[in-house]
Amino acid sequence: MNVLVPIDGSEPSLAALEYACFNHPDAVITALYVSNVSTGQNRFIAGGSFKEWKQTEERNAEKLLGIAREKADSFDVDIEVVHEFGDPIRYIVEYAEEHDFDQIVIGNHGRDGVPRLALGSVAERVVRQAPMPVVVVKSDDSKNN
Repeated sequence: MNVLVPIDGSEPSLAALEYACFNHPDAVITALYVSNVSTGQNRFIAGGSFKEWKQTEERNAEKLLGIAREKADSFDVDIEVVHEFGDPIRYIVEYAEEHDFDQIVIGNHGRDGVPRLALGSVAERVVRQAPMPVVVVKSDDSKNN
């Protein structure tokens, strides 16, 4: 079984990785971090450097994927890690399709109502668009927001 776990450094995404490691210890698990290119483009439009943003994102991804490896190690599970640039929602689904993943395990902040509508829900859109099963690990981190 091949399991894709999109991560963004949030507690819900790390909870999704824990879920995947605990429930699928013999699977090939891939932690995917997608740097949102529109964020970098916005920085460029605001007068910043896209190149500097990209370098910062690469450092952030390296750190975050290191944390993901440590989390998996605590379950005695080896994982693959991938960092890509693009639109996170579209890229997660395309990556899962192109690499024949059997399942996506994704974290959800547990927001509803107006906060969900205002921020959008990556998990919700991945569930709608992915052709394979998607397990949503819900985490209510509203006390941290």
